[in-house]
Amino acid sequence: MDIDHQPARIIFPKKHRPKGLEFPACQRCNKQIGRDEVLLALICRLTGSHRPHAPKDFGRLGKIRKGVERGFPGLLKRISTTIWVWQNGVLVRTGAFNLDHDIVYESMCRMAARIALATYYTERGKIADPDTVINCMWSHAQHQAAPSIDALLAKFPKHAALKQGKWNTTDSFYVKWYADDDALTCAAVFHESVAVMAAVYDSRTAFGNRERWHALMAPSRAGGIIAIP
Repeated sequence: MDIDHQPARIIFPKKHRPKGLEFPACQRCNKQIGRDEVLLALICRLTGSHRPHAPKDFGRLGKIRKGVERGFPGLLKRISTTIWVWQNGVLVRTGAFNLDHDIVYESMCRMAARIALATYYTERGKIADPDTVINCMWSHAQHQAAPSIDALLAKFPKHAALKQGKWNTTDSFYVKWYADDDALTCAAVFHESVAVMAAVYDSRTAFGNRERWHALMAPSRAGGIIAIP
């Protein structure tokens, strides 16, 4: 059994991460989620933030991009596109990524599930059971649904950011959550540009006929997190 740190150091500018949000995880889980963390790190830096003080950390983009290419061979080529943008009053063509791809959605939903499991451990004081069902979704600053995330976050009373002395990582990451007898629901925001959301139910029966978000995830008895029908 390993200790998993959520989110990983690669998410933070210059990989500087204070302690916090740590929970037991098997080696297979840690290995599986590594490529999702790298993809998230790339998306955080490319989608842009609605808030001007969000850290950019563009100097590490080359290494992060190579990590995505190793973890998801061929994905960057498949999601690459070109768009027209105004620069200095001139319409120019530039490269961009189309994030509306099944692999991207599944990866970000796995990250949502991972953050939710870490939050579950923090709140409940125990590891989630293999029968657990996690309803997941995600959004980003360039997505049309992004403005609605602020309204969702305002409903969650509990908040956690990683801190060490005066060092606070809220501009790079924070998570808010609400827990009751039915479920634990949380939302994590990265670089003030990407949000992942998840609701953790103790069983499929507890989830019932609720609306399915982008994906249903569950901890696998063999290790790791899997998508379930």
